[in-house]
Amino acid sequence: MSVSTEIDYKLLAACFELDTYDNLFKPEFMEAIRNRREDIIEEQKWKEYDIRREKLKRLEEEILKCNMIG
Repeated sequence: MSVSTEIDYKLLAACFELDTYDNLFKPEFMEAIRNRREDIIEEQKWKEYDIRREKLKRLEEEILKCNMIG
């Protein structure tokens, strides 16, 4: 057994399941990571919402054009 202050956290995370131990990071860092993940998920939801809204708008325009022609 050896003791060292130099720890390769990436290697430990690659070899072991450290999620239950917050990947051995400080609580403040893990909280920042969780907040960023939530922000990314929220941004993706809004992008999907905008895409759906744009598609519906185009569909309504096409329906209106078809009704005017018909």
